[in-house]
Amino acid sequence: MADNDKQQDRLQTILTVFDRDWMSSDEARTEATNDLYFARVSQWDDWLSQYTTLQYRGQFDVVRR
Repeated sequence: MADNDKQQDRLQTILTVFDRDWMSSDEARTEATNDLYFARVSQWDDWLSQYTTLQYRGQFDVVRR
């Protein structure tokens, strides 16, 4: 029985660590969705500059709340 209890404790520890890791990366993904638009604009800005008359060529700094 002692080995079974050790296995259960180890399994519970692994599951707890996994859940904590999953939740922290889920929060990071949720926060990063607000920056997705700027990432797409930066990715396509060379292509867009051929078709628009925008003169600004700089950097957008994202400030979090």
